[in-house]
Amino acid sequence: MGHSADQSRGHRGLAGVLSSAGAGMAGLLAGILLLPIIIATVSAEHYGVWLVVSAVAQYLNYSDLGVGTAIVHFGSRARAGGEQRSLGEFLQAGLIWNALAMVVVAPAFAAIATLYLWSTKVQAVLSPQETVWLLVAGTAMLVALLLKPFGSALNGAGLLPVERRNQTVGVLVRVMLTLVACFVFRDIVFVAMAEAVAVLVPVLLSWYIVSRRRLARMRWAGFPRATLRYMLSYSTRAFAVNAVGALLLQAGTIAAGVTLRPQDVTYYNAAFRVYTSVRQLIGWANDPFRPALSRLNVISRDQARTALLAISFVTLSVSAIGCAVLMIASRDLVRVWLGAGVPVEAIALTMVVLLAGLLVNAVHLPLIPAADAAGFPGVFFVPQLVWMVLTVIGSLLFGHLLGLPGVALGLTLPLALVEPVYLTRASRVLEFSLRTWTRSVAVPVFLLMLGGSVAAASVSLILANWFAGLAASDFLVAAAFLFGSGVVAVSMKNRVPWRSFITMGRLEL
Repeated sequence: MGHSADQSRGHRGLAGVLSSAGAGMAGLLAGILLLPIIIATVSAEHYGVWLVVSAVAQYLNYSDLGVGTAIVHFGSRARAGGEQRSLGEFLQAGLIWNALAMVVVAPAFAAIATLYLWSTKVQAVLSPQETVWLLVAGTAMLVALLLKPFGSALNGAGLLPVERRNQTVGVLVRVMLTLVACFVFRDIVFVAMAEAVAVLVPVLLSWYIVSRRRLARMRWAGFPRATLRYMLSYSTRAFAVNAVGALLLQAGTIAAGVTLRPQDVTYYNAAFRVYTSVRQLIGWANDPFRPALSRLNVISRDQARTALLAISFVTLSVSAIGCAVLMIASRDLVRVWLGAGVPVEAIALTMVVLLAGLLVNAVHLPLIPAADAAGFPGVFFVPQLVWMVLTVIGSLLFGHLLGLPGVALGLTLPLALVEPVYLTRASRVLEFSLRTWTRSVAVPVFLLMLGGSVAAASVSLILANWFAGLAASDFLVAAAFLFGSGVVAVSMKNRVPWRSFITMGRLEL
């Protein structure tokens, strides 16, 4: 057996989680640390304009109709002996498809970005030269679409830790180039170029590694029509869910750009940056198990179901505790992070509303990749579409009426309607009972949250009655919540299924 195959087998779930979480943490820290520097040196107004342009570019990067997801899925099945085609055939078809998509996407982006950049509101902020260069930087971001399949090929080959390492390198490049742009040039154009280069670096590294290790051999035998048809029969259903999900994440920034001032886009993005960083950590903790679940569904549906419940508990418990801690500490966090020169209360309230939504949203985050892996992509399209439509309408309406928190409310409020639909549909498709999910996932998480809430409320009352002038009290209350959750976790080992972490760690990717 070749070296690459041995290496593929060696990466288990724990390595995948650590590499994914590590890359996610790097992105989280970079986003948090760079934002106040950009605001101080470039201005919130200028950066707000670029955030809208980059949001459109990042969304259009999903225009591959989910071919990347298909490469991961079928590549993983091929390793388990469940496919006739090789990873190289899937990769070649994906590259051709993305090149065709680029022909359509690039003009569409140019049209949308031009309408925004040359609007009266934006032209009052940017010079003509800055406007042109921001359009160029946004277009450069789209080039990543051409090479995205190489990252998916690494994942499908069982080398997700390597792909996540490439993402971490991209984060480091972003940090270094952004610092140079801020402290040397103090110019939004160089900040935009730094972020565009950082998007390109990971896909270029993935291309180099796949080529050098010969992980996917490609031979031209004419246009791969049959392979593409086979991939798209799976990927278009997954794409429908992923594309709607991507628009959900960008809708707030775009809505803020439409309804609010350019600097308000930056302030909204400050709160949203915390939200997306935590959400990315959750997603990257789940992503390593997409190929594992695809493989387990070939071998044993019962094993796949057991793994899914373990992943669901870990995802929801960590998400709930993390979101609660950040919500409690939001005001002190914004004040320490961005300083007193920003609208602290508005940003903190926006952050709380977003994180409350993420806490609820974490219920279904593991279920989407699990359905893809089980061969049911697109099964959540209807609730995802309803959520998106309500989010777009709500963000524009509440943003106009309530400002920054209103944009966040537009994203969070629809979850009360759609989240039960996600869970009910998943239980039917993935063949687990709601009673089993409640016992294995919901009840243990509720106990952890209850313990944390009691501890946080107790410390909050003590501080209010005896230490009213104590600085950074929100941090102390947040620490108390974390401590209370930890006490419950240790004292109620029989009710809190911590073996789920062991199950995840032992899964072969």
